[in-house]
Amino acid sequence: MMKLLKLVAVAVALGGALVVGGVPFVGAQAAETSSEVKAGQLPKFKRTTAELYVTAKEAGDAMMADPEIILLDVRTIPEVAFVGAPNKAYNVPFLRLITATGPEDLEGSLEMVPNEDFVAGVERVVKSLGKDKSSKIFVMCRSGGRSAAAVNVLHKQGYSQVYSVVDGFEGASDKLGRRTVNGWKNSGHDWTYKLNKDQQYRRPIR
Repeated sequence: MMKLLKLVAVAVALGGALVVGGVPFVGAQAAETSSEVKAGQLPKFKRTTAELYVTAKEAGDAMMADPEIILLDVRTIPEVAFVGAPNKAYNVPFLRLITATGPEDLEGSLEMVPNEDFVAGVERVVKSLGKDKSSKIFVMCRSGGRSAAAVNVLHKQGYSQVYSVVDGFEGASDKLGRRTVNGWKNSGHDWTYKLNKDQQYRRPIR
C-alpha cells in the first residue's frame, strides 16, 4: 500500500497519471475512464453524442477505484425487480411500461413509452448525492441500446461525463439465446434483486 501511495505521489509531482488496474489516476481523483470500446466498433444504435463508452466489467472496476462515480440503471422497474441490478445502481427508467389500450392490442398486453420524468428523475438522484452535471455518470440498460438513447438525452441537457455501458446488465445472447456473453451479470461484480429504498425509482404522483 505504501509503495502504491509513493507511486501516486511521484505521478502527481511529475504532472502525470498513474494507471492502476486499467483505470488512470491523477492524485486521489480518477482521471478519464479508460476503455477498450471504440465508437467505430459499435452499431449505430449504441453510439452516443457524448462519445464515452465502457463495458460493464470496466464500469465495475472503475467504480471500485472511484466510489464517486454514479451508476444509473435506466431499465423499467419490473426488469430491475425480476432480473436484478448492480448493488450501487440508481434506477431511473428511460422508458416505462403501460397497459396497451388500442383496439388492435391483445387484452392485457404491455407497451413501452417514454418516461416524461426521466430527466427530472436523474436530476433528483444527482442532487441527492451532492453531485452536478459535470459528475461522471455510467448509464446502463439491458444490453446497450436504451442506455445510448438515455445518454443522448442527458448530454443534450448539459451532462458532460455520461458514459454508456455498451453491454448493459444482461449482455449479449449466446448461440442458445441465453445472455451469458458479457454484461454486468457476467462480469463478476456484485448485483442484487432488491435495491435499497433510496436507489429505487418512485414515479411522481400527478
